[in-house]
Amino acid sequence: MLRVTMTKGLPASGKTTWAMTQIKRSNGTLKRVSKDDLRAMLDGGKWSGANEKFILTARDRLILAALEAGHSVLVDDTNLAEKHRLHIQELVRGKAEVVVQDFTDVPLETCLERDRERPNSVGERVIRRMYRDYLAPASSGNAE
Repeated sequence: MLRVTMTKGLPASGKTTWAMTQIKRSNGTLKRVSKDDLRAMLDGGKWSGANEKFILTARDRLILAALEAGHSVLVDDTNLAEKHRLHIQELVRGKAEVVVQDFTDVPLETCLERDRERPNSVGERVIRRMYRDYLAPASSGNAE
């Protein structure tokens, strides 16, 4: 059965590096879909709420096209909110199984350090907010 593997983790946790290694090892059998890359291609890399619906539609269509062509898919995004996994599971129901490659054990400080070294930094404020909203212990006010 075909598989959709979703990465899950903070920016700079190693998701894309891992994903690119998987793509190279697959010899063309695995296809990678990334909202960041779609944004770069379609919107100059800028996130905006107004454009995100189009980005999500493009991602979903690429996932389905890859599956229809007989390829498993790697969805290389943060996917921290549970709604992303639930959406992809519904999207590919009967076509592929969905698994999560979890990077949430990468320490916050490691992600912040790596992000500072990147040419297209997400920024400390954004990463800290994502950590607080999705990964911080429940006593800190976990969202969703």
